[in-house]
Amino acid sequence: GWEPGAHAGTFRGNQLAMAAGTIVMKKVSDPKFLAEVTRKGDYLKSRLMKLKDEVSIIGDVRGTGLMLGIEFIDPNGPKDLMGVPMPAGDITLRVQRMCFERKLIMEKGGRYGSVMRCLCPLTVTDEEIDTMYSIFEGVVKEVDKDVCH
Repeated sequence: GWEPGAHAGTFRGNQLAMAAGTIVMKKVSDPKFLAEVTRKGDYLKSRLMKLKDEVSIIGDVRGTGLMLGIEFIDPNGPKDLMGVPMPAGDITLRVQRMCFERKLIMEKGGRYGSVMRCLCPLTVTDEEIDTMYSIFEGVVKEVDKDVCH
């Protein structure tokens, strides 16, 4: 047998955590699950790209799967050497705060704090994506109207 304290270690695996980790790895490596994540990401990205075309404050939509970034710009602000509006962290912060007031948590980061991060869980449903997008779209259009008029 083991004497008290003889069998210890900081990095010993907890059996429940190991079992849960095994199940998660099986799930995320399933081609059907990955295809569904890709489909959901493409669905959300296409909606965000459409929104970009409808407003002046979104300069870029980028990312892969359900990890997307929306970069905000100030169309009335300074331009870079190529004549492109600079990133606008102040507009991003405003969008973030308004989303939060409507119960949608969005992270921001990127250059100048101008990129809104859309980090949906891999298990998000289409209905949840639609709800999130509806809130986000409403906020973005409201801010765009204020910035551009």
